Amino acid sequence: MEERENNEERDEELELKRNLLQKEIIEGNYNKEQFIDYCLALKPYGDDISQWTYDELKSTVNSFISYHKQEELKEKQEEQMKNQYQVQNNQMENQINNFFEENNKINDLNNNTNITREYQLNCRKIEKSPLNDKKVTITIQNPKAVETSIFQPNYIIYEIITDVTQWQVERRYSDFDWLRQTLKKIHPGLYCPPLPQKKLGSRRFENDFVAKRMKYLNKFLNDIVESEIFKASEVLISFLSITNREQFEFKKKSFDSMKSPELIEEYYSLDGKVNLLEDDYNEMYYTNIQKYNNVQKQLLDRINYNLKNYVTNINSACNNLEDVQRDFEFLSQLNKIIKMKEEITQTYEELFVFFKNWKRIMYNQMDLVNNYIRYFFKYISMENSAFNELIQERLKKKEEYTKENNKLIIIKEDLWNKKDINKWNITNYDSIDRFLLIQDKNYAFSKMCTIETERVNNLKYKFNFTNKANREQFDLIVNYNKERFINNIKSFTKEFYITLNDSLNIWSELGSFIK
Repeated sequence: MEERENNEERDEELELKRNLLQKEIIEGNYNKEQFIDYCLALKPYGDDISQWTYDELKSTVNSFISYHKQEELKEKQEEQMKNQYQVQNNQMENQINNFFEENNKINDLNNNTNITREYQLNCRKIEKSPLNDKKVTITIQNPKAVETSIFQPNYIIYEIITDVTQWQVERRYSDFDWLRQTLKKIHPGLYCPPLPQKKLGSRRFENDFVAKRMKYLNKFLNDIVESEIFKASEVLISFLSITNREQFEFKKKSFDSMKSPELIEEYYSLDGKVNLLEDDYNEMYYTNIQKYNNVQKQLLDRINYNLKNYVTNINSACNNLEDVQRDFEFLSQLNKIIKMKEEITQTYEELFVFFKNWKRIMYNQMDLVNNYIRYFFKYISMENSAFNELIQERLKKKEEYTKENNKLIIIKEDLWNKKDINKWNITNYDSIDRFLLIQDKNYAFSKMCTIETERVNNLKYKFNFTNKANREQFDLIVNYNKERFINNIKSFTKEFYITLNDSLNIWSELGSFIK
């Protein structure tokens, strides 16, 4: 009787389990084979339904469904990311194709257009410094963390050495930022190299971050001294030469009180002249350059993104190799303890050394990719952004000039229509032909509103200066980067070749041992 009741209970539970599997797995359109594999992974003979209680099976079904949904969600997210990445790639490809098409049109137009007029105006002559006419190399080294009071954040100071003068000073990141902003203020229209963004949080004191930042700061200063005007600037000389902190802070305040040049005559140059370029078809040129910068920045950002992932994967692989290396070391020690055959112990020792060296080589290769490829192209991308600052300054000057010039034209039209010469705001009547003044509208426009016209003309001069300066600066950056790019790749291939030889040697050593 009792045995029959037990059999009935087992049959009822078996039926419940079958109904559960039918409803949740079969009708839920889940893969039956995957579920069986899942059950086998949890329990020996898990494919036998009798090995499970109803509650165990229900819990397993629920966990399988949850796991499956998570995997489906993960696959969907990966597919979405893949599609999004493909859409971005397609958009980028379209932008690149459009850029080339427009560039060809602009080149055809430029070839059939007369060259725009260039001219010079007098400005302030800047006195040369000990850095001018010399190849200057600046070295940044020995970063040190400085602890301050509880009410002030800690910071890093860097030691800066200028080779041709042997100046040696200590500066912090905020000093570099001040240098860049002040050079841009006192020498408007000139390209000023980029700085890495300010970093908040404790990570800015980590060794790898400090080392990377120091490289960017080093690039920043060495790019600055490529400019003869910057090398002559008292701002840069003060930054590189004043060792006493109080004196340097006092000097900074004196520069902070200076205003950006208001008139084109207040600009600085080495010969006391500024070159200007009238804006006949420059708009197309600058539109083209801006599109070029935007497309290049997207490509460089994609390179940096992929290389960052590559470096992360290599770093993970190195960690795996370190675990393998350690385990072979343990196996070697274990075999010594139990006195296994010497050949086996020695093989484990050889494998330990092999994986240790393999890990070292991969770390070296990872560092080379970081230092010579990823960081280099990331800085080029930062340079793009810095040059776009010049383009935006030019647009701002153009908007300002166009607005004021249009306003002045309306005022002059009104004065001309009223024909009351006494209200034309003419400051020098001695050099004026009064007959032409009444008869010739263009002549009258050139003579009336003298003060306002001079102010608008100065806006035009400043705008034409940015036209010329921007073109010269862009050519300078391209030529400088060409040399720097080639030297960088040469150094990378040379160093990487050494690691390949090193890799060949460790494989040869392992092969020789096996023989």
